[in-house]
Amino acid sequence: PYNRRLIWMIIQKMKDIGKCVILTTHFLEEADILSDRIVIMSHGRLQASGTPDFLKQQTDYEYRLFIDKQDACNRDIIVQSVQQIIQTVDLERETSSELVFGIKRGSTQRIAELIRYLYEQRQQLAINGYGLSMATIEEVFL
Repeated sequence: PYNRRLIWMIIQKMKDIGKCVILTTHFLEEADILSDRIVIMSHGRLQASGTPDFLKQQTDYEYRLFIDKQDACNRDIIVQSVQQIIQTVDLERETSSELVFGIKRGSTQRIAELIRYLYEQRQQLAINGYGLSMATIEEVFL
């Protein structure tokens, strides 16, 4: 991690003085942080190209909601509650301990209401916690 941070600082300094830097990496988060433009290749073929923000807009979902659930939770009530507050949400995947929802673009005005609801109802819903993340460059690649 120290060497990576050092290289990131060098790249950022070069960008700051107007130098063009071409970076190849397998770490898509690194590309997102350091790049003004990204080209994604797979098996020698161009898959996508653009600014990090442009590429993220190509994904189906603008946000991901992660809910860490307890064994005693009623999964159907959680799903129904989330979908009542934000209609443009899909349950993407579920494990024994987690529900992951994809929140489609244009639904951001209801996210604060959803987070407030989850906080206020966390005991009744039997959830340990929740988190929200924005779309990532990795989702574009996948």
